[in-house]
Amino acid sequence: MADEKNPIIALIVSLLFSFIGLCGIGQIYAGRLQRGIGVLIGGWIIAGIATFLAFTIVGICVSIPLAFIYMIWQAYDAYSLAKEYNERLQKDGKAPW
Repeated sequence: MADEKNPIIALIVSLLFSFIGLCGIGQIYAGRLQRGIGVLIGGWIIAGIATFLAFTIVGICVSIPLAFIYMIWQAYDAYSLAKEYNERLQKDGKAPW
């Protein structure tokens, strides 16, 4: 039987790694490698846009909240995935993905 994933660890790992530009690590921890890579690439795209827009006041006002929202969303997503993983694991007795 596969081990359960700790949703709190998924959340904390997601938040900590997102501060150094590595969003998606929590999704990878939860067993969703492809989704984690997609979130990582999405984070890099947002960081690139934020860097490009950072030279204007309007850009700063848009890019900082956008990056913050993305960081919070991806951490919540990792938490939710870990919970879903555990629920399916308990129900079916095997790893869901």
